[in-house]
Amino acid sequence: MMTIQKNRVVRIRFVHRIVCALLLVGLMPVWVKAQTTDAEIADKQQEIAEITEKIAELDAKRANTAAEADAIAIALERLKSTLRKAELELEKTTVAVKRVQLDQKQTQQAAEEVTQSISEKRTQLMSLLRQLYSFEQESFVRLLFDSQSLSDVLLQRNAYQILQERAVKVITDMHAEEKKLEEQKAKLEEQEGDLGELQTLLSAQKQELASQKTQQNQFLQEKKEKQAKFEQLIVEAQAAREEINQQIFTLESGRVKVSLKTAVDMAKFAGSVTGVRPAIIMAVLKIETGVGTNLGRGVFPDNIPLVKNRDAFLRITKKLGLDPYATPISRSGAMGPAQIMPTTWEGMEPRIAQLMKKPLVNPYELSDAFVATAVFLADKGATTPVKEAEALQRYVGGKYWESQSWYSAKVMAVAKEYEQQGL
Repeated sequence: MMTIQKNRVVRIRFVHRIVCALLLVGLMPVWVKAQTTDAEIADKQQEIAEITEKIAELDAKRANTAAEADAIAIALERLKSTLRKAELELEKTTVAVKRVQLDQKQTQQAAEEVTQSISEKRTQLMSLLRQLYSFEQESFVRLLFDSQSLSDVLLQRNAYQILQERAVKVITDMHAEEKKLEEQKAKLEEQEGDLGELQTLLSAQKQELASQKTQQNQFLQEKKEKQAKFEQLIVEAQAAREEINQQIFTLESGRVKVSLKTAVDMAKFAGSVTGVRPAIIMAVLKIETGVGTNLGRGVFPDNIPLVKNRDAFLRITKKLGLDPYATPISRSGAMGPAQIMPTTWEGMEPRIAQLMKKPLVNPYELSDAFVATAVFLADKGATTPVKEAEALQRYVGGKYWESQSWYSAKVMAVAKEYEQQGL
């Protein structure tokens, strides 16, 4: 007897190990892929940090170089480093896209497994209900007279109670799994939103990389010219300088145009109530609408992937008396000159209204967009000079901010032009 029991224990342990091994093998490809993408992102981040340090060294070296030939060589080396950094940031965002797609696949698989489990439990429940129905057709009194003994009746009643308890447990499990399925669906929706944001960033980064390659080619062709010309590497900064000379401030390729004084007054007001530098606020608005134009216009509801953002957009447009299908948005669903997502706008709306001292604020109105931009940046830490670059990257990249230094560089270059005007 002891030998049989020991053999049974050994068999159970063996089967347990086999099951664990099979589960591990099934999960291993997903786990390995997740580890691989995390390692890739870490490697890119390390290389980006090293290149950033090199660029800083080149900037310091250039500041102390008097000879024009040396200055040009340093500037070219810096441009090459900046280009490589942009390439790495693009690669990092691409890896992040892969990771989100992998997460989506895992979530979808988990949702399908829960759906299958719910289906199996429904089948099990139907079987239990049929058995319970069969029991209920036999009355207790009839069982008592038909049975040979009271013990038979009690056994029948006990079996009936067991069936009831099993049915209740199946229903409870089904409810729990239905709740789990809803959570998986919500997770999938959030991942879809993340993927949309990353793909938008990827598109913007590709355009920025192409622009930097063009700049490098121009630099090589014009390397004999004076160093001052090579400092003007950012197109937006050149455009801002030309507008400053004309004393105007335009957004979205001329769709919004005000006097430079009006824009400066708006920026100063927004800065005074939030603590963010006015030059940074103006520069963000300049860059944001430029990026929005480059990426093209979106339409509702196709270009707003998250349901919560669609609902918020409908509430905002209804409040403002706008047609949601004719109201312009970016291809990622952002609104107005500040390119703010609908749910983000709703979250900030009471503060913006309080600062503006008006009952109804509008993301498409320039004065409101200035304050909204400043509030958003302040929340990201832009009230502290050393945190400005990070705040700018968080403004455009959200939780994927680390590989968006291309954006902060553009904004800082434009801000520098406005600073020279006393902002």
